[in-house]
Amino acid sequence: MQGSKAYTIIILLGLVFISRAQAVQFFHDEPAPVVVGETLHLELTYTENKQPVNNVFFFYRMQGEHNYRSLRMRQEGLILTVDMNTSKFFPGDLEYYFAFQDAYGDVKYLPAGNPEDNPFRVKILPAKSEKPSAGGKLFVPLLLSPEPGEVVPPDELLLAFSIPFELDPQKLSYKLFIGGVDVSRLLNRDGNLLTFSPKSIRSGLHNAELKILDENGKLIGRNQLSFRISGKPSRQKAFESATRIFLDNRYQSIQNTAENYFRGGMYFSGSYKKLEFKAHALISSEEAYNLQPINQFGIQASYVFNERNSIYLKGGDFTTNYDPLSFWEKRIRGIGAGFYTSYFDFDYSYGQNFRAVEGKIDTAGFIRNGTFEQTFTSFRPQFNFGRHFSWAFDLVNAKDDPKSIVDSLAGNPKEALVAGSSMNLDLDKKRILFKGSFQASIKNEDAGGEAVEFDSIAASYELSDTEADQIKPFVNFLEKTGFLTLTQGLTPIPSFAMQFETQLRYFGHAFKAAYKRIDAEFTSPGNPYLRRDIAGYFISDNVRMLQNQVLLNLYFNSYADNLSQGDAKTQNQAMGASISYFPFSNLPSVTLSYGNQSRENELARQQTDPDSTFLTVVDNRHQRFGISSSYRFNAGKIQNTLMLNASKFQYADAVSSKRNTDLILFSIGMRSRFSFPMTIRFNYAQDVSNLYVLNTDNQAYVGSEVKTRKFQAGLDYNIRNFAGSSDLKPFLNISLQKIANDQETTDYSRQNYSAGFYLRGNRFGNFSFRYDYINYGRLNNWKDTIISTRYDISF
Repeated sequence: MQGSKAYTIIILLGLVFISRAQAVQFFHDEPAPVVVGETLHLELTYTENKQPVNNVFFFYRMQGEHNYRSLRMRQEGLILTVDMNTSKFFPGDLEYYFAFQDAYGDVKYLPAGNPEDNPFRVKILPAKSEKPSAGGKLFVPLLLSPEPGEVVPPDELLLAFSIPFELDPQKLSYKLFIGGVDVSRLLNRDGNLLTFSPKSIRSGLHNAELKILDENGKLIGRNQLSFRISGKPSRQKAFESATRIFLDNRYQSIQNTAENYFRGGMYFSGSYKKLEFKAHALISSEEAYNLQPINQFGIQASYVFNERNSIYLKGGDFTTNYDPLSFWEKRIRGIGAGFYTSYFDFDYSYGQNFRAVEGKIDTAGFIRNGTFEQTFTSFRPQFNFGRHFSWAFDLVNAKDDPKSIVDSLAGNPKEALVAGSSMNLDLDKKRILFKGSFQASIKNEDAGGEAVEFDSIAASYELSDTEADQIKPFVNFLEKTGFLTLTQGLTPIPSFAMQFETQLRYFGHAFKAAYKRIDAEFTSPGNPYLRRDIAGYFISDNVRMLQNQVLLNLYFNSYADNLSQGDAKTQNQAMGASISYFPFSNLPSVTLSYGNQSRENELARQQTDPDSTFLTVVDNRHQRFGISSSYRFNAGKIQNTLMLNASKFQYADAVSSKRNTDLILFSIGMRSRFSFPMTIRFNYAQDVSNLYVLNTDNQAYVGSEVKTRKFQAGLDYNIRNFAGSSDLKPFLNISLQKIANDQETTDYSRQNYSAGFYLRGNRFGNFSFRYDYINYGRLNNWKDTIISTRYDISF
């Protein structure tokens, strides 16, 4: 039931706050639908009240996929943003949530609770096919540089294409992708000549694709090529470097509390012959001795023998990715070293996971336990068998220091060890992919206790003589190596996590099948965001038919969570399908979708009311129907994209409260690009939610209705060569929202006005200014103001 409430509130308001004892609050406005191929831009604004957050990530997946992928969010002033190109996504619902660590190292989520099952959603609408109409042929832009098969030094790369002179380049638009990443904004045009020359690019094989589109957005030309970047710079330029510096400042008046924040940073990369080095630094006005570090610094040096053989050394703050089950995007402060070869890779990391922070009791009597200093050690050897198979072993250890803080305000110091293996296999030009990972963890929940003999621990867990004889040598080895301490808090029986996935791409199918199981007690100090206590199967297939005009998506998931809760273990089944039509001609594209999810546990089947505040009866069903469409058309010289979306959600809860919810959503949006460099956007959305609750005598349902209306409008205008070679892009955004409830005392409106500009120039850097005014009407009489400025320069 809690999941239903959270999900309904998310959809209705599109506005979420997280509050806790010392008031970390987040604000997120769900975006309007986007068309496949467009950039999805998301923002997360937070008010810290002296409590900054660390390691903020954006987790996302298409509905039906078994796993969330993650992107680290970018800091812009004190607004967190992420931009994601949707060209590789299928039409449908993109599910996402945010995760972060607060100032004390605790993991939090937005939306709160269980975000994987109650995420935000945004529609990815089908786009008109880029395939030309019948009889049409794509022309191939002439490649001038580099030569086919040429190996280019990283400081001499120049991609150059020539457009036929019979075409007017002023009436065309261009898209350039390097390794699937859209770098069109770095593409230079001089008459019929297109060039791309990056300041830096990694060594190895790269794929590039140039697309030429006419005034109507129709694909008329394409060229693809592969080129190789050498592992060493040109002999003509022994030293190369690139530096970026940024300064952020934000003033805010939130809930009648005025605060100012500052952040600045530097990123540097350079190379001298075969030596490459990187450095970064971040300073913040939020840094404080009683919080986890906000300021960051780090440096890495590498010696590149050739494209596949190198060694490296790094120090300071850094993150390393092993495997999501063992070590994934976890920042540590320390040192790291390793090497890459054709046959064997190795990585070693050692440092501080958390720094010591003393506990405190505030004036209200609230107790904040301290944080022990935690040391982190990891090893990863990996064997490479050609270019198609790799097999790695992971070992990750984290230990609290019991002497680092005063014990009277601390919990028990903890230790954890994860060890396991992962493998990757790809065959037939990546048409067959297999990934597998198996990890085991063992932990000590009270490493500061008095040392004991293993026999005492075995007796407390009632291990048989055979089990004790098998486990004892292993535990004694871990104690002697210093990975774990032998105290009464040690759990001698390992917990396990495993995940396997197979992908097949043949005959127009993109088929995925996955299985994962993660025990409730599995502890991974290298991935605090890992969801535990879950096991099940996840199957999906994306089918392209009729020359890619029709796309069919199917998924079926069957899994259980709350595995450790006995009869309260919950069985989940989810299935769904969507079908999209992409017409070659100038007609609207359409997507129809359906989804069904059920959750039930044994307590519900036995009609048992548990005598526990921890266990919950679960029995609910959730159905979703949707239709969405997009249509690109021209009105004179104005290029328009019209977007429509309608969905109906039905939620039925069969537990004692007998709550049923019907939710209908409708939205319509328009984006118009003029012949002069101005773009305007309009979006209107209306949501109607009906909640029916069985009355106290179980004779009739009592209903309540909530209506949400939201209007959004935006405008931006790009003034080229505003000052020399700089571009000025002013913008204005308006968001008006009205929430009406049967209980008029809960009605309120919200207005958000934002305006500002981006000034971009190659010589003097980039400067942005943004002003936000948010008025919540009679809701606590909040009238918030945020002023953000940012300057960055690269040289």
